Amino acid sequence: MKHVALLLPDLEVGGAQRIILNLAEGLAGRGYIATLLVISGHGSLREVIPNKVNLIELCPGDEQYRHGTLALIAVLRLWRWLRVNRPAVLLSSVTGANIVALIVRQLLGGSVRVVIREAGNVDDVRGRIRLWLLRRLYPKADTVVALTPVMADKLAGRIGVPTSDIQCIPNAVDLDYLLKKGAEGIEGGVLDSDAKLVVSVGRLIPQKDYPTLIKAVAVLARSLPVRLVIIGEGEERNRLEQLIKSLGVERQVVLLGYDSNPWRWMTKADLYVLSSNSEGHPNSLLEALALRVPVVATAYDQSLCEMAQRHGFETVAVGDFESLASAMQVKLESEPSGEATVRVDGVSMLDRYESILFR
Repeated sequence: MKHVALLLPDLEVGGAQRIILNLAEGLAGRGYIATLLVISGHGSLREVIPNKVNLIELCPGDEQYRHGTLALIAVLRLWRWLRVNRPAVLLSSVTGANIVALIVRQLLGGSVRVVIREAGNVDDVRGRIRLWLLRRLYPKADTVVALTPVMADKLAGRIGVPTSDIQCIPNAVDLDYLLKKGAEGIEGGVLDSDAKLVVSVGRLIPQKDYPTLIKAVAVLARSLPVRLVIIGEGEERNRLEQLIKSLGVERQVVLLGYDSNPWRWMTKADLYVLSSNSEGHPNSLLEALALRVPVVATAYDQSLCEMAQRHGFETVAVGDFESLASAMQVKLESEPSGEATVRVDGVSMLDRYESILFR
């Protein structure tokens, strides 16, 4: 029975974390020994780790360490764990964890196969040291997974990963699972309104650019009853709460916080909005499309524009709240198509990962 290790920086709610948890569960279901290694055990996803997946926290009590010290300890402890346990392959996701995995691969002389999944946009990498590390280490990976052809081109062009070592595997949507979770009810008074329901899912971080979305709702609310529910938690909460208050849209905007089942909100939404200034291959957007929810998104790069052309949703410029408000109004006043534009089975994604992990 082959042993596969999967590495994440933490268990915070994020698309990369959810994908790795799904892959771990799928591989365990196929008879592999699946061990999830996390640098930090913090995060709400700890409560949904599959039963068949072993959890190893490399740096418990990580709050006592500074960032650089934490990375060094993670390298040493991962090196020790891999030497003792010798899995057939290590799959890592999220840039920081990828760097740790590849440093350890070098220390082990390449004796453990390492596959990295880059979930972000490498154009967003800032800092000479971090960029130097990516250019130095990423080409050493046995395989690098990109989520879109655009991302693959950037990994080759900016980071120097050989194109022969890059595999493009888009994120998957398991529609049957989403429909099951989406059928669950919602308690409380958030939906007790005749207002149009707009939903957005993501951490409260600068990348999601929620100020633009909130400003758009403030404009939209002048002519249309609307309620925006943002599902997620993060460092920007205080700033967003201040913005909501200053715009006078406390009744129109709800910062819901973390919800383990965002799909029950999506299925009841009149519109889903993605306002990000940068993304990899956004799971929440794909899920909204699969659930037949009308979508408006910001055109943060060419891959998003190609997705919009393929699936027929509206895009606006990043940071343009007036254009976003206008596009949202058009969608909310139009009849939805009622046809799912995305249906990607998670099993096929698992097949593709299995084929590259155990070459």
